Amino acid sequence: MFSLSLPTASAERDSLVIALMLEDGAARSVFSQIIKGFESAHPGLKVRLWVSNDTGYKEEIRRLLASKNGPDIVYWQAGRSLEHFVNMGLIEPIDDVWQHENWDRAFPPNIKEVVSVNAKVFGLPYSYYSWGFYYRKSILKKYKLPPPVSWNDFLLTCETLKENGITPITIGTKYPWTTGSWFDYLNLRINGLQFHRNLLKGDISFNDPRVEKVFEHWKVIIDENYFLQNHRELSWRESIPYVYRGLAGMTLIGNFAAANLHAELSEDVGFFRFPIVDETIGSFEEAPTDALIIPRNSSNKKSAKAFLKMVANGEAMASLNDALGTMSPHTDSPVSNKLLSHHGVELLKSADGYSQYFDRDSNNEFATSGFDALARFMEKPDTKHVIEELEAARLKFLRPEPPGH
Repeated sequence: MFSLSLPTASAERDSLVIALMLEDGAARSVFSQIIKGFESAHPGLKVRLWVSNDTGYKEEIRRLLASKNGPDIVYWQAGRSLEHFVNMGLIEPIDDVWQHENWDRAFPPNIKEVVSVNAKVFGLPYSYYSWGFYYRKSILKKYKLPPPVSWNDFLLTCETLKENGITPITIGTKYPWTTGSWFDYLNLRINGLQFHRNLLKGDISFNDPRVEKVFEHWKVIIDENYFLQNHRELSWRESIPYVYRGLAGMTLIGNFAAANLHAELSEDVGFFRFPIVDETIGSFEEAPTDALIIPRNSSNKKSAKAFLKMVANGEAMASLNDALGTMSPHTDSPVSNKLLSHHGVELLKSADGYSQYFDRDSNNEFATSGFDALARFMEKPDTKHVIEELEAARLKFLRPEPPGH
């Protein structure tokens, strides 16, 4: 956890303080190796690493960014989560180093876009991951079912599996954040990326008829009992074994879950993108992206930018993401040989744009309330009621922020 009294970052410019949110020792080890290399290249400069878990970090992030004696480099999330602090004037733009290092060549346009606000770049993207359906090839093959492409194909696949005694879709909603993937993807496929962003930002009412269409589609697969019935009792990790035991056909999850699939099943696990609902809507995908940012109050911005340059290396990012179980956004990074990682890379390369996930595209207060409302919808699919709950949460927690505030 963080010390509540971070030391001054500058200390006559002989130190660089980096604040990270890390749950995994392997990722910390890789970051430590990068730090050692940076210290070797900058004799006399000491790097201090401060690490916290998920909950502790999110509670501290605003104080860390606003502190006069805070860190010089901070982990944070791309998209709306980043924009929120940019609008508060707490983050330093890095267009100068981006242009000097020609990072337009190193990072695809969709990645640059999610770390940019008002055409300025505010973070170095170092990790992202894809979402989609993991499924048992042998089960779909047994019933002569190709991986579904359209929504109608998907419904046919679900019905065929159900008729043959197999749960079509497994999910764990004991921790209800997993419900966000279903809302996000249906909204992206029905209403598109910009509508989705504006809705979760709070600029559009959930009473908009376009939102009702999202829940009407979702309600169909709930009413038909296509989801695992005891999902409220399970975490996402506890739901995955239903796929590899052949009790369920597929699951919608991020590619971080591939590590939880048995290695011996690697040849029998496939991947397909969330089905097309409206062919006129672009190919938008969930791609939560993590970045390193420089607080506006940093006392050592020169060294902070030098550190970003060291991280922005294809091999370094590949090693880091291999430890994290995610994917490197750097175009020069080799693709991990971990199960199905290449499918995620191909999916995101062909996408028209990225969303960041329900909570990252809104704020923590709204997301907490929203996830609970979505979980209740999965148990009792009352479209009118869930829209009322989400709209009440929007009015309470989402306030459009004018630039500079």
